[in-house]
Amino acid sequence: MIQEEEIRKGLRRGDEKIYEMLFRELYVSLCSCARRYVYRKDIAEEIVSEVFYNVWLKRKKIHIKTSVKSYFYQSVCNSSLNYQRKQKAEQKLTSCLTDENEENYSIANSIYDDENYAETVQELEIKVRNAVELLPDQQRKIFKMKRISKMKNKEIAEELKLSVKTVEKHTTSALKFLRDEMKDYLLTVFCCLFI
Repeated sequence: MIQEEEIRKGLRRGDEKIYEMLFRELYVSLCSCARRYVYRKDIAEEIVSEVFYNVWLKRKKIHIKTSVKSYFYQSVCNSSLNYQRKQKAEQKLTSCLTDENEENYSIANSIYDDENYAETVQELEIKVRNAVELLPDQQRKIFKMKRISKMKNKEIAEELKLSVKTVEKHTTSALKFLRDEMKDYLLTVFCCLFI
């Protein structure tokens, strides 16, 4: 059994045998840990792989004060929580930018018979659709597959022959672009939906 200090030193100097040993020893249990937060095997595996990759990249800067095993578990937990927060924020934002809100608009239109209100809603729908069309081709395609066709990241990745992480990054970039593009209209969207 290798001593804890030897493992730390091996990590810092980039000893591939130490990394392989840790990967074999911890991978399955770390995936189980991540899955408790993200509920999907593929995402959990992606998170764990990313943690190992980041440890490798930052090996000379990392100072592990706990056990190495605890460090990996904490890193996976933190990454899983970050993923959850990102997903929740993304869902909140996109709920205003998808066709799911057409029902809300219809209900709002029936409640408010004001012609200006209906025109405002139509203008917003056009602006959202135009903003989506301004996205780069790949981002637009992924965004529409995810938000309109309701496909999962894994399904999109398989169809487009991309990694799940690439699909997530394109989705995040698209949402950031749309948020920036629609920032002048967010108050109007809020008022139309909630007033």
